[in-house]
Amino acid sequence: MYILIKADYNDADYVYTIRKTTPEELEKILPVITAIKNCKDRHNWPNGERDSDEQAPTELYPELTEDQIDYFDNVFVPCSENGIHTIKEIKIISIEKVLYGEV
Repeated sequence: MYILIKADYNDADYVYTIRKTTPEELEKILPVITAIKNCKDRHNWPNGERDSDEQAPTELYPELTEDQIDYFDNVFVPCSENGIHTIKEIKIISIEKVLYGEV
């Protein structure tokens, strides 16, 4: 099982991560995914340079622990030179057949 995360870093310029994951890891980050999904702010994950009116994820999601945010940010979130501002998509991908190479 893989997790794909698409993030916006500059007006529809996207970066992606695809990372192998386990059901245990997915369970660990599910509260973060739920918080992002329910976020009503314009930018749901401003982890780089922020506008003066934007909050860091730790301020934006007071229901999450700093450890939850740091783990998700450091392990799963794609990055760009100046960080990202919005997570646009999170998908679980199940590879059923390898067409070429190792997975």
